[in-house]
Amino acid sequence: MDGQALDILYQAASVWNELTEYRYALTYGYKKQLYTVNLTFSLEDFPHLAGFQYLRDLSLPRYNPRKTVDRILDHKITFEQITKVNNTRIL
Repeated sequence: MDGQALDILYQAASVWNELTEYRYALTYGYKKQLYTVNLTFSLEDFPHLAGFQYLRDLSLPRYNPRKTVDRILDHKITFEQITKVNNTRIL
């Protein structure tokens, strides 16, 4: 398999993109009171959940979060690209 097929960042963004079509309403009871939790998957949330806020030494243009997901899905931002930056900083 080539590097693009193994790109875990691409796979995660792809699945997250599919999840944006779903919304879950979870209702639970506590002390005779019902509470509802709404679970949504927004494209704007993916970069934060993927940890992009910690990539201080990566020279990527500041895309809005929605555009960041598009760049990942277009293979313009890859997991390999991100790990190279972090590995050089650790060494």
